[in-house]
Amino acid sequence: MKNLLTPYLLCLFCVLFLVSCKEVPPTQQKIVQDNIEDYLFDKLNDVESYEFVKLDLIDSITFSNNIEFRRKSYVKKIESDEYSLNIENKFSGSISSDANLNNIVRLEESIAKNKRILSVIDSITDHLGDNVNKVASYTYHFAFRANNSLGVKTLSNFIVQTDTAPSFRILNLTDNENEVFLTPNGFPGYDLVLDLLKQKN
Repeated sequence: MKNLLTPYLLCLFCVLFLVSCKEVPPTQQKIVQDNIEDYLFDKLNDVESYEFVKLDLIDSITFSNNIEFRRKSYVKKIESDEYSLNIENKFSGSISSDANLNNIVRLEESIAKNKRILSVIDSITDHLGDNVNKVASYTYHFAFRANNSLGVKTLSNFIVQTDTAPSFRILNLTDNENEVFLTPNGFPGYDLVLDLLKQKN
């Protein structure tokens, strides 16, 4: 009986060993840290002196944030063009010129195009449904120490913005808060909006 159980116990041990040795997938934090270090290392004066300090998630941007930001920019553009068009129309009533007429045509085309873009954005928003609340990008505070060009080890702090899983690609890395993007990427269907922008009419 003992001899019969031995092969089964051996198989069970092998299965348990393989399961316990199975590679644990990297965490979001680890992927982001690796991406940052890959990005930074060829820019450091002394890679060997590098010391990781911390990586803290400080914010996340949703697709709805991206959509609203871009929607507002098109609304402002339309309002600005409509204001200019109103002025041009007043001039055309008294002193008409080719330049004046050209401005009127240009402004009318711009308003029409941006209204079409707004319509597309609204359609995309409706199509996304609850997915508009999904995270589009993450913002981190990243700190490390490394030797500067004088050989002195200094502490550096960066704001890092990435896209989402699985790659968590670096979208922006800066040590200047003024260079942090409000919306570092787009939203599903945004390429269609960009295509519309490239069209003259």
